[in-house]
Amino acid sequence: NKDSAVISVKSKLINEATTKANLELTCRVTAPNGAVVQTVKKRVRLKPGERKDAVVTTNVIHNPLLWSPENPNLYTVETTIVDRKTKVEIDHQTHKTGLRWWHFDADKGFTLNGKPYKLRGFNRHQDQWPHGVALHDEAHPRDTQMTKDLGANFIRISHYPQDDALLDECDRLGIMAWEEIPIVNFVPDTPGYDDNCEQNLVEMIRQHYNHPSVIAWGYMNEILLRQPYEGGEELDRYYQFTEKVARALEDKIREEDPSRYTMMAYHNAPSRYEKAHLTE
Repeated sequence: NKDSAVISVKSKLINEATTKANLELTCRVTAPNGAVVQTVKKRVRLKPGERKDAVVTTNVIHNPLLWSPENPNLYTVETTIVDRKTKVEIDHQTHKTGLRWWHFDADKGFTLNGKPYKLRGFNRHQDQWPHGVALHDEAHPRDTQMTKDLGANFIRISHYPQDDALLDECDRLGIMAWEEIPIVNFVPDTPGYDDNCEQNLVEMIRQHYNHPSVIAWGYMNEILLRQPYEGGEELDRYYQFTEKVARALEDKIREEDPSRYTMMAYHNAPSRYEKAHLTE
C-alpha cells in the first residue's frame, strides 16, 4: 500500500559440484534515487547435485515510491551468491522492479495503486518494413516513446513475447502491458500442440515476471475466428478441445504467477465463446 511494502526475492539454486555448498545469499535494494534501502542476507546449504529455492524477504519499506504512468519509479534489486568459505562471488544478478498494486472491477473499472485509470493504448507487433521481425535495437524505445507521446498508458504485446527492450521501456516510461503467447485464430488438435503452448507460457512468465509494467498474461487471440467446422458434433468437439486447452493454460498461469490477471481477445461473435465456455 502507499505506506509500506516488502520485496520478496526467489532464487533458484543448483549445486552442480560433487561437494556440498555453504553459501551466503545477499539481496540489496536500491531506491530510484540511488540510496540503498535495505540489505538482507541468508545462509543456504546445498548437498551435491541438490536444487533448492531460496526466498529472501525484505523488512518493511516505509513510504515506498510507487510505480505509475505519471511516476514510473523503479527500485533496483541486486542479488549475489558468495561461497562462505572462500568468499568468492559465484553469481550476481541485477533486476529492476516497481512497487504497485492493481485491480479490475466489473462495476468500478480498473485501478492502479487505488487510483482509477482508463486503459488507453495500442496493439504492437514487432515488425516493420523492410526488416520484418529482425528489428534494430533502437526500434523498441522509439515505438514505446511514440506510444507514450500519443497519450497512451497501455500496450498489448501482440501476439507473442517480444524483445526484452520493449518491456524495459514500458517499465521506464510507465506503460502498463498485456503480454501473450501466439495461439491465434484456431486451436489445431495435433499431438503435442497443447504441451508446446504450455511450454511457451511458462517461458514467457519466467522471463518477464519481474517487469512491473506487466499487469496481465494472455494466451489466446480471437481463437474462434477461423473455425475448422461449420457445425454439428465436429464443432462441438472442437469447442470442447479448445476449452480444455484454455483451462490447462489458465491453471498453469495461476501456478506460475497467482498475482496477475489473465486476458483473452475475442472477435465480434460472442455466442461462439459462450458455447465454448471461454467466457467463464
